[in-house]
Formats: sequence, C-alpha cells, structure tokens
Amino acid sequence: MVSEELKREYWKVIRRTRPSGRISPGLVSRTEEQWKAFDEDVVAEALRVHIVQHKSEKECYTLGIMRNLQKQKDKGKWEGGTA
Repeated sequence: MVSEELKREYWKVIRRTRPSGRISPGLVSRTEEQWKAFDEDVVAEALRVHIVQHKSEKECYTLGIMRNLQKQKDKGKWEGGTA
C-alpha cells in the first residue's frame, strides 16, 4: 500500500503547480482512482520520482511515469526502487 505520508508529500508538490495553491478533493479522488490500474510499488515509485525530479509538472505527468514503470516491470526490466 502507498503510504499516506508519501501521498501527502506528493499532493503538497502538486498544489505548488496551481496558482491558487489548491486542489479539489474531487481531483484527488479521481486521480487516486486512476492509480489503481497500476501495481502499488509502481505507484509509490512514480510518486517518489515526481516529487524529486518533476516538481513543476502536474499530476497527469505522474500517470505517464506510472505507465512507463509498469511497462518496464511487465517486461522484467524493473524490480522496484529507482528505475
């Protein structure tokens, strides 16, 4: 399971991409629902990568990271940790 602490840190970074500094609960809910299409370790790693390397990107960028990591994992080219 993706830790609540990691999620909080991620959404804190995402809020900085908004002029208002706010994100609706509906967006959080819809986005986290999309994460369910990926393995939990892939989601956690994608959040960490986004937080460290892509602070100025919005949440849709994270989905791209997840897709790429999941493809690598499915092909046996990634086993967790930093891709």
